[in-house]
Amino acid sequence: MEFATLPTGIDDLITDENMAKVYPNPVQEELNIEIEIANPASIDIELYNETGIRIMSKQLKGVAGINKTTISIPAKGIYILRIFYENHVITKKIISVY
Repeated sequence: MEFATLPTGIDDLITDENMAKVYPNPVQEELNIEIEIANPASIDIELYNETGIRIMSKQLKGVAGINKTTISIPAKGIYILRIFYENHVITKKIISVY
């Protein structure tokens, strides 16, 4: 009889989603974004409205460590924030209560 090895605990996982902090969410006017990367890289930030139209695009020259920026949210609604760097894509749902 063979037995499979199964995980018995939960470790903190480092995922793409954990590499970016977006706050406050819900947001009223200005959204803070913090992106932690290991090596210098170009960071592209895009904001999409609820119909999927890109309404904002921003590019940063990312440095190793934590990179901070802010973006203005144009109006009340639901948005999708996408962050691209190296081979990573981070997607966050943003709610604006403007």
